[in-house]
Amino acid sequence: MDKEKKIGVWLDHHHAHFIELNGNDAITQTIESGYTRHEREEGEGATGSRFGQHSTNNENNKNNRLQNELKGYYKLISDRLAGYDHVLLFGPTTAKNELHNYIKELKTFSNKKIEVKNSDKLTENQLKAAVREHFSKE
Repeated sequence: MDKEKKIGVWLDHHHAHFIELNGNDAITQTIESGYTRHEREEGEGATGSRFGQHSTNNENNKNNRLQNELKGYYKLISDRLAGYDHVLLFGPTTAKNELHNYIKELKTFSNKKIEVKNSDKLTENQLKAAVREHFSKE
């Protein structure tokens, strides 16, 4: 009988921490999203105008760029999760739900068990304990 491969992913829009249980060990890896909110430069208005000069850097373009950055981040995570049978997504922001919506559209995940839970920010030891506890209940 093959053993089900399980992993927990704590994520927000900036980091994803993968916690894989391997017997009594918990192996962790982290990836960064590259997601950056637009920081206004001094003198820049809400639409990207700066000191009276108007540019085309409007809110819609900024939003599209940020959405593309997040989509790339979610693709990177989903590629990493493709080899697992049971996935726990948890974290403090809406990123876990956005990732869940992204991966449930992929055929790769049609036969996999995906769970989503809310969580606060946790230390590495707390992350490992949370994943162990979640999967020990089964």
